[in-house]
Amino acid sequence: MNLRQVEAFRAVMMFGTMVAAARELHTSQPSISRLVTELEERLQFKLFVRGASRLTPTDEGSAFYREVEHSFSGLAYLNQAAHEIRVSGTGRLRIAAIPAIAGLLPRVIKRFKKRFPQVAILLEMRSEATVRRWTSVGYCDIGYASSIGESPNVHAQQLYQLPGVAVLPTGHALAANTRVSLEDLRGEPFISLSAVDRTRRLIDEAFERADVSRQLSIETPYSMTLCALVAQGMGVSIANPLSTLDAPPGLIFRPLTCVIPFFGFTILPTEKVPSALAKVFVEMTQEVISEEEWQGRLQPGLLR
Repeated sequence: MNLRQVEAFRAVMMFGTMVAAARELHTSQPSISRLVTELEERLQFKLFVRGASRLTPTDEGSAFYREVEHSFSGLAYLNQAAHEIRVSGTGRLRIAAIPAIAGLLPRVIKRFKKRFPQVAILLEMRSEATVRRWTSVGYCDIGYASSIGESPNVHAQQLYQLPGVAVLPTGHALAANTRVSLEDLRGEPFISLSAVDRTRRLIDEAFERADVSRQLSIETPYSMTLCALVAQGMGVSIANPLSTLDAPPGLIFRPLTCVIPFFGFTILPTEKVPSALAKVFVEMTQEVISEEEWQGRLQPGLLR
């Protein structure tokens, strides 16, 4: 095998598709496909199960990826460390988070930078699966996700559990309500989170128990996109209350009459000792989400 083949395989594992891997490595999708096939022939086992629209790593592929990461992590760390020393002189943090927490982390970063102005921070907004995968292999120092999943080599701590809120476009008839029930949403065009999202399942189960049907019109994995679609009048939804903090104009948020919980977790790699900077950032994140001012903004009576 050669380094180019291994780099192609690693990029597919990290970014999920051959198209994304090709973009990352500045090459073409056919080139990535050819390199992965050549590597499989060299290894004499399959790395992926190829479906109609996705690649699923085999058990052998996942095991090989762990060994690849061990080899790459040392060199990647040295390259990153040298860059950060050139840029900031001391320290760096790499953070991966799902977009639902986007409204929270900039406030934490502002507080952190007041105390550590020379520390370089790289914030990556990624999908749930990518956040967990990157954290499990130590590619990032801290991960923030809405579920733990079955990711190996991570330690997860619950950051918050908050009640979901109804998201309505400005001018919607339900905006006059102080609270919105599931029955109020009967027959409404509904914008859903992705089917693999844990909270999506909780929302669907709540509607099933209430025997309320919706028009499931659009599905998206990202809360920010969900809110933007509602703001365009494409439907209504139920979202993480953190979405209210930096929401686009054209939205109304109302508490629900039932509780549908949204969760947030701080995830740390178990095979990498957290740095002192990472520990401080985690503590500050917990402080921000726990402060009375924030809890007040997230209470039903104070939603926009």
